[in-house]
Amino acid sequence: MQYNQAVTAKDRSVATSPPAGPSLVAERTPPVDRMPPSERTPPAQRTPDDELVLIYTPFGRDGPLIQTVLGRAGLSSAVFSDMKDLEAALSSGAGAAIIGEEALTASVVASLASTLRSQPPWSDLPLFIMMAGDADTGKTKRLAHLEPLGNVTLLERPLRPVTFISGIRGALRARNHQYQIRDYMAMRQVDSLALQHSNEELLQANAELQQFVYSASHDLQEPLRMVSIYSQLLEQKYSGQLDVEAERFISYTRDGARRMEQLLKDLLLYSQSTAVREPPEFPIDANLALDHAIANLRANIEQNEASIVRDRLPLLEVHEIHLHQLFQNLIGNAVKYRGERTPRIEIRVKRQKDCWLFSVADNGIGIDSNHSELIFGIFKRLHRACEYSGTGIGLAICKKIIERYRGKIWVESEPGQGAKFFFTIPDRRIAAEVSVSPPM
Repeated sequence: MQYNQAVTAKDRSVATSPPAGPSLVAERTPPVDRMPPSERTPPAQRTPDDELVLIYTPFGRDGPLIQTVLGRAGLSSAVFSDMKDLEAALSSGAGAAIIGEEALTASVVASLASTLRSQPPWSDLPLFIMMAGDADTGKTKRLAHLEPLGNVTLLERPLRPVTFISGIRGALRARNHQYQIRDYMAMRQVDSLALQHSNEELLQANAELQQFVYSASHDLQEPLRMVSIYSQLLEQKYSGQLDVEAERFISYTRDGARRMEQLLKDLLLYSQSTAVREPPEFPIDANLALDHAIANLRANIEQNEASIVRDRLPLLEVHEIHLHQLFQNLIGNAVKYRGERTPRIEIRVKRQKDCWLFSVADNGIGIDSNHSELIFGIFKRLHRACEYSGTGIGLAICKKIIERYRGKIWVESEPGQGAKFFFTIPDRRIAAEVSVSPPM
């Protein structure tokens, strides 16, 4: 190898420095073993491998001298005279590496560059190169190839040991932050896998629950129909032969079976309200979904002489069946819970920053603000069945649909002042444009 020369007293003065530019001024100091006791750092216990300082100086006494200085500063180190052993140690983890300039042959530079390229993304190994003040141009050019590959610092001999230790400690602190990033990334990966597993279990549980609800709703309807049919037969066969109390009991049985059958149908509808998990293939015209909902409610609307005022609605990336269910439930409730005035329903929409804000307002009986959250619960009713028909499932379906698209739904109302329902639907096209827009 090149530069196989005797180690002079100048070399034995252990030259190091913190990261610095070409203008760094070296200071000559006595050997470490001659330093006053006040400047020596007491030895400390050996640190873990991730704080180990690797020293590669195959010639002379630089390696043992540097190891002595590091040891007295409480820093663990290991000296190597073979590049393969050094590369193996680097692969196992290290805090920093110190390499003497005399070892930097072309083959060593190439091998070291290959090792540095193989570092994981979080790793940027601090690399110190011990240079002589009269380093030739050839070695400087080879070192330039190493700078983009790692955290390379050139140290010009001779320098003060105190300054050297300060630079090594700074590099180890930076290296420790890198290991913290590694540990954090590992924890995130574990958390991500656990979350993925939990999501898979949740999807499976939801699928099983949906299948159970469907089976229960379907299977329970048959015996209920039997109860309803035979109660009607009893009423027809023994009409006029039973006393008033018996006829009332039969009527209760028939009405209870009818309500239970409707509850099961609504429960099935609720479970299927967001069963479609695939995103829509293309935007749909919200006006068509509203037209469909109004057509289904036409008889009820005409019977109550209700009027509907509407804005022109936008294109939305939702499934039409969901938007249709949403409008049908809100408009149906506006007609059902009418007051003494002729029902008037206003459907408005306006664009916000990254979503569309819809409102459906009526002039009906209104809702107590204390119940503004309760009404969105499944089977939650504010009135008795004899006052208003229904099972209390409609607004729960609306809430489930809106949450399916990451939106929000709420109501503003006072008794006797009508109700105004708001809901938001994110505009995914706007969100996508914002996410890919370049910074200003």
